[in-house]
Amino acid sequence: YVVEVGSDEQGSPGRVVPIATNNYTLSKAIPVGTNPQAIAIRPDGRMAYVLNGPDAATTPATTPVTLTPINLVTRSELRAVPVGALPLSMTMSPNGKLIYVVDSSPSHPGEPSGITPFGTATGKAGPAIKLPPAAAPFPVSGLVFTPDGATAYAITASGIVPVHTATGIPGKLIGLHTSMPVALAVSPDGATLAEVGIPVTALEKGSPYANNVTLALLSTASGAVRKVVTLGDEPGAVSWQIAMAPDGSTTYVLTTTQSPAASPLVSSQSTLI
Repeated sequence: YVVEVGSDEQGSPGRVVPIATNNYTLSKAIPVGTNPQAIAIRPDGRMAYVLNGPDAATTPATTPVTLTPINLVTRSELRAVPVGALPLSMTMSPNGKLIYVVDSSPSHPGEPSGITPFGTATGKAGPAIKLPPAAAPFPVSGLVFTPDGATAYAITASGIVPVHTATGIPGKLIGLHTSMPVALAVSPDGATLAEVGIPVTALEKGSPYANNVTLALLSTASGAVRKVVTLGDEPGAVSWQIAMAPDGSTTYVLTTTQSPAASPLVSSQSTLI
């Protein structure tokens, strides 16, 4: 399913185009909302969800953006649901029961961005989750779930915020705190959180990792830092990604920089290989 961006100004809202993977034929496009940004498909393959966005030319700033559910059996769109004012991304839990939409529009000056939860079983959005004041005024730049979906971890420039998904209550900031987190991954057993952090002068006073990108391994049970590996300085990097092998033995850190190779790291011993 390919998301096709449209524009209200041009009279062409967004669409989702189904493509048969056995013969690469296109089926009739499914209309969704304005300026769609992302799509997530439930693990059972019966439903998809498209995060729409504002159309800068025609959408007033106060207009809420929406999430459009799509019935993939009938290939028809359902009623769109408001999910915030200025969404950055959405993440689906591994079991497909919950979607978190990151909203970068704060409700009050000095507050960090919120997270709008959407239940795929009910088709309804819940009250926005407000991050703790310690995370202000930084927006959430990414989010990951534990394999069982019980906890989500939101990345902010001041640290990582764990959120208990059953209650929507955020916990205290965790992380290395001597660098700015930019990417997260959770081990397949849900016991370890891997955090990539980049150097920030204001945070590095007295830090043994100064001028180094770091990979920190944290306990999801306690939030404690178990091990830190320095990855060197990458001043030309513009984005970071991290992934763990299915058996949890290796973590791969990838950056878009002048050094194109990924750095494989053994998460159990936290040593370069």
